[in-house]
Parts: sequence; structure tokens; C-alpha cells
Amino acid sequence: MESQLTELIEEFQQDLELQSKSHRTICSYVNTVRYLVPIFDELGLEFSTVDIHRPQ
Repeated sequence: MESQLTELIEEFQQDLELQSKSHRTICSYVNTVRYLVPIFDELGLEFSTVDIHRPQ
């Protein structure tokens, strides 16, 4: 499971790079995801199940 999460984070980072985000922004976003991993685990959630609802 951990290798899948590592791969997911790496893909997320690559996606941010393709969007031409700054190095500082990429580091911030990736670090935030890594910070959330144990919180999600404690709550029994997985990143793949998270859905973002945006106001229309």
C-alpha cells in the first residue's frame, strides 16, 4: 500500500510540474499531502476515495 501511495504522490508532483507550478508551490503541495497521509489513515480514508466538490 505504501508503494502505491508513494507512486500516487510522485504522479501528483509530475502533474504539478506539467502545470508549470513553481518549485516552492510543488514542494508545499507535496508536503501537505504527506502531512495528511497519517490523518487520512487514522480516519480510515484513502486519497483515491476523496472527491472534491467545487461551487458552481
